[in-house]
Amino acid sequence: MGKTILIEQTNCCNLKCYICPNRFHQRQQGYMNFYSFKNIIDQLLDYDKKYIYERLCLHGIGESLLSPDFWKNLDYLENKDFINVDFSTNGTLLNEENIIKLSKYKCLSCVKISLNSSKKEIMEKMNTNSSFDIVVNNIKNLIKVSPKFKIAIQHIITEDTKEEAQQDYISLLETNNFIFFQIDLYNFKGKTVEQAVKEKVVGCDMIFGGELPFVHWNGDLAGCCNDDTDMQIYGNALIDGIYSKKTIENKSRLLELFKKRDFSELPLCKMCLS
Repeated sequence: MGKTILIEQTNCCNLKCYICPNRFHQRQQGYMNFYSFKNIIDQLLDYDKKYIYERLCLHGIGESLLSPDFWKNLDYLENKDFINVDFSTNGTLLNEENIIKLSKYKCLSCVKISLNSSKKEIMEKMNTNSSFDIVVNNIKNLIKVSPKFKIAIQHIITEDTKEEAQQDYISLLETNNFIFFQIDLYNFKGKTVEQAVKEKVVGCDMIFGGELPFVHWNGDLAGCCNDDTDMQIYGNALIDGIYSKKTIENKSRLLELFKKRDFSELPLCKMCLS
């Protein structure tokens, strides 16, 4: 399936969704500036120039389009010939101007919109402070532009949404020209926590054993893509470097603790798996 790099543009958001840990503000809010972003991309390419072909996600725990340097960062990836860039958005900022700008990037492979429900009352309850009508209209306009990148619509499975299906979204958007994907509200390696415990899952795609990092906006290296805290940081890309001896040793040590189910330094993993 290839490798995945996550570089968070910001952990700020214009919504306070009850399904997202961002609303708790467990770490300092901020934005990935261009010089930090360039530093991180250059580190990756100095290590292996083939990373231009790997999946690079420009999101974390926040709304990427809020970041002042989002477009400048995207320009840098375009100039470096990346070809598999994507990001996730809540869709509120996909206005006409931003849609036109996005459609011109060759490096973009996918834009994911977290609609989460095909029903207005449920979506606006989940995506707190959002407007169902505005987001649906933005998605329709994005599809009409027929960009070269794929458009993915996210549906979160909860008690409120479990009866909804792809056809509901096709009817809502009046097209099937999008990728439909569902995720559980809580998952670990694509499994529920209960399944993960029962099957003794050792790791997931983004845990410390992964070759590539989840970089928070301030450069912190987190071992889990669901980590919206600073409790399990194993280094900082801007201070220590992604591939420094210190960073690699810290990452390896935490991975060994994880494999042994020693959660003494992994409080988030303990909450998820114990």
